Amino acid sequence: MDANKRPVVFPADSLTNFAPLTVSPLHGVMLKNPKASEVAGRNEVLVPAQSAVGHKGIHLGTNDQDVTYIDLLFDHHEIIHAQGCWVASMYSEHYLTNDTAQWFITDEMELDDLRHTGPVRPILPASDAHALLGGSAMSTRYVA
Repeated sequence: MDANKRPVVFPADSLTNFAPLTVSPLHGVMLKNPKASEVAGRNEVLVPAQSAVGHKGIHLGTNDQDVTYIDLLFDHHEIIHAQGCWVASMYSEHYLTNDTAQWFITDEMELDDLRHTGPVRPILPASDAHALLGGSAMSTRYVA
């Protein structure tokens, strides 16, 4: 399996999750940190799951795993509770402008029906996620 498509595994208690959680690499995971307001104007932000790899045992799944991703699509971008962790539903604009769109779009879907007006929380780039998880200084931009 292509490394960019391997699932991200969050062991129990690696964030706020009470049980292991496995998501796609670009799945939005909510972080709550006062430092986020310096960049995004809010202390709750979404970061791609892959940006948390290496933090508290969070790791990529193995190459030999068969994976089927199921993402929830709502009329509006939503925050949902999964295993004690807050994660995002599918955000259409991210996938429709990303080369991974073919993972999620089926022949029955109309692209215009998938458009959201904006993310439910600011979406930060991976570099800022590292800073929120205890790494380096944050930049002055956010993705959406």
